[in-house]
Amino acid sequence: EQSGHIAAVGYELYCRLLERSVKVLKGEGPAELPEAAVEIPVEAYLPEAYLPDPKHRMEQYRLLARSAREEEIGAIEQGWRDRAGELPQPARSLLDRHRLRLSLPRYGVTLLRQLPEGLLVRFKDLEKAAEFVHFACTSEDINNTSHALQLRAGRDQVVLPGLDRIVL
Repeated sequence: EQSGHIAAVGYELYCRLLERSVKVLKGEGPAELPEAAVEIPVEAYLPEAYLPDPKHRMEQYRLLARSAREEEIGAIEQGWRDRAGELPQPARSLLDRHRLRLSLPRYGVTLLRQLPEGLLVRFKDLEKAAEFVHFACTSEDINNTSHALQLRAGRDQVVLPGLDRIVL
């Protein structure tokens, strides 16, 4: 049965989910926020010309997949710079997309998807957020509602800068 779960989500993600679940069940700290799905067509990878050794490249992908804090991502980025020099755009986009995936759940966002007509943003609890999403997008009195401020802050501080860093 577990092999079916592994095939469905991928080995690395499966291991991280299993590790988180065990920690929560053991009471070893609060459950971490899940990552948001970021589905934006962008070249986000480690080019072979940048890191030629395939084993090292795969290890770097694993290391990035396990990172859950900005400090860890920054250390990975610095390690790449120290080893191979200035990051090419696809490598920068890879880091930026991972940062975005980790940042969005703080604002209740579970999915950010680029569609031909714009962006789809899915919230964890849409029923609670729906009236504020509408309010945050249309009202001039946005400063009167703290939830709307949170949504605006998420849009202005996380989503838009994250998208600006990712070059399509």
